Amino acid sequence: VTGVQTCALPISGGIILFGIGLTMLHSKAGLSDKEETNKASIESGRRQESPAVVPLGIPISAGPGVITQLLVSSHANTAGFSGLLTYSLACLFLSALMGLVFWFAPTMGRLLGATAMHISTQVMGLIVAAIASQMVLNGLRTAFPVLVAPA
Repeated sequence: VTGVQTCALPISGGIILFGIGLTMLHSKAGLSDKEETNKASIESGRRQESPAVVPLGIPISAGPGVITQLLVSSHANTAGFSGLLTYSLACLFLSALMGLVFWFAPTMGRLLGATAMHISTQVMGLIVAAIASQMVLNGLRTAFPVLVAPA
C-alpha cells in the first residue's frame, strides 16, 4: 500500500537507532532536565511521579531497532509456522528477562553509583551505534546488491 520495501526498514531503523546511540554517547553525568524539573516540583510541594525507566534498556528492548529487526526477520522467515513460533517464544523469553532487569534496575543503580551508570551508558551508546551502523549496512547491501564485494 505505501510502497515501502523491506530493505528500507533496516536503513531507517538503523538511522534512528544511531541517533539514540549518539545521544547516549554524549550524555552528561548528573541530573537530566526531567530530573531537575521533578526535583523542583518536589521542592515546591507538588510531587510528580516519573514513569521513567533506566535509559540503558529502552533503545534495545522496545526501540525502533528491535521493531525493525523483527519485521525484517519475520518477512525473511522461510521456516513457516515453526519459524514464527520460534520468534514468538524468543520474544516472550526476552520480555521476561527484560522485566527482571527492569525490576532490579533501581537496586543495580544504587549499587553501581552515578559514575558507573554514566560510564555504562556511554559504553552502551557505542554498542547501540555499532548495531545501528550494521543495520544500515545490511539494508544498503539489500537495496544495492552491487555494494556486496564479489566472493
